[in-house]
Amino acid sequence: MPSPITHRATDLAWSLWGELGVPSVVRDHTHMVVDPEPLIIASPHIAQHDARLRDEIQRWCTAHAVRISTSRLKGLARRARPEVREAFETLAATLATATPVRWPHPSDTTPWPRPPEPKPRTLHLDRPSLLALRARAMVGVGARADVLTTLLGRVDRWTRASELEHLGYSKRNVARVLGDLAE
Repeated sequence: MPSPITHRATDLAWSLWGELGVPSVVRDHTHMVVDPEPLIIASPHIAQHDARLRDEIQRWCTAHAVRISTSRLKGLARRARPEVREAFETLAATLATATPVRWPHPSDTTPWPRPPEPKPRTLHLDRPSLLALRARAMVGVGARADVLTTLLGRVDRWTRASELEHLGYSKRNVARVLGDLAE
């Protein structure tokens, strides 16, 4: 039986994925911007005890693979705890067999069994949670969209490249984007 902490973490994951369009009855983050890459890194570890959540994560990632930054996933995965990184690499190996995107994982990782084919679902683009995906649709997948999304939440405040290291990009890359935006 899962612990109360595991149960709360699973509810949190369901709520965040629900805001990204996964069918969920838990919706506690309706006014939050959801950052997809950290969620993709952490969720496979959380979903070990919930096969339906695991399958829904796979479906979502398969359907929206072109809007995910694999270079950012690599950077964030390097910083993750070993058990979290291993669970993510299993998801990445599974997704590498289903999408044209090069998901970061070691070549010897065994993928999960494939879930049923994804059902087409319409994203509710008016949700604040999808700001990062909307930015990526406008300016492309990468540091520019993620820096823009972060800056939108930092109104009336100067930002240094070192303050955005949590995004998973190199300081030099973030500084280049900030310089481009300043011009």
